[in-house]
Amino acid sequence: MKDRVKKIFSEVFEVDINEVESIEYQSVEGWDSIGHMMMISELESQFSVSIDIDDVIVISNFAECIKILMKYRG
Repeated sequence: MKDRVKKIFSEVFEVDINEVESIEYQSVEGWDSIGHMMMISELESQFSVSIDIDDVIVISNFAECIKILMKYRG
């Protein structure tokens, strides 16, 4: 799962895949509110989940994203 999420982060936020784990919301140009929703949409599509709005708001970095996805994937 981590590799798939890294790829999504890298593509959506246009950052090197090796930097994905160190970026945070609004720390790179691509991760603004629009980029955030694009990332959420891609996660939902790739993992066949529907992420609750409360969880959408909580995701502010890679580690938190993995933690939230684990709730939905089991």
